[in-house]
Amino acid sequence: MRLTFLALAATLIGCGSTTTEDPPAPPAAAEPAPEAPAPEKDPNLGEWEPSADQQKVYDRLKVKKPEPACKDVETGVSDALGAFRGIVEHVTTPPWVPMRAATCLINGHAKDIEPDALKWVADPEQTGLTTVVLGRLDTLPLAMAKTIATAALAGPHKDLAKTRISRLRTQELKDLATGVSE
Repeated sequence: MRLTFLALAATLIGCGSTTTEDPPAPPAAAEPAPEAPAPEKDPNLGEWEPSADQQKVYDRLKVKKPEPACKDVETGVSDALGAFRGIVEHVTTPPWVPMRAATCLINGHAKDIEPDALKWVADPEQTGLTTVVLGRLDTLPLAMAKTIATAALAGPHKDLAKTRISRLRTQELKDLATGVSE
């Protein structure tokens, strides 16, 4: 009997249980992953809501070192001109961000920046932007540079303009600062 019992036990163990259990419940539908929290808004942007292009350019320009090249900042940006303009208009800190945006505007979009430059040199609050544009007058088309220089010499930054323009390489521009007529 003992042998029969052992044979029966071995059979039951080898074949599995003879009791009927409910089949396991199918796995519950996967719950949707919780939404990732929205990235914290950069306090330097204040209430301004930048477009995707503006945010991309801002993130690239705010890197302190190494200073990014304008062509690298513009990579993958569909409206670089609009992005730079938005940053110059809305961002004040860190202070190098709007200055870099203005520099990229002047260096890469010279034919489009005359209205911007005229606005900067006429605004008493825009000494930094005025300094940037005055320092690059030699790189602009001469007629545009003369228009901007003349506006700067008549504007709220006239002393700064006179000093900066008198140091330029282009004689026609230097003459504007010293009062030499054409």
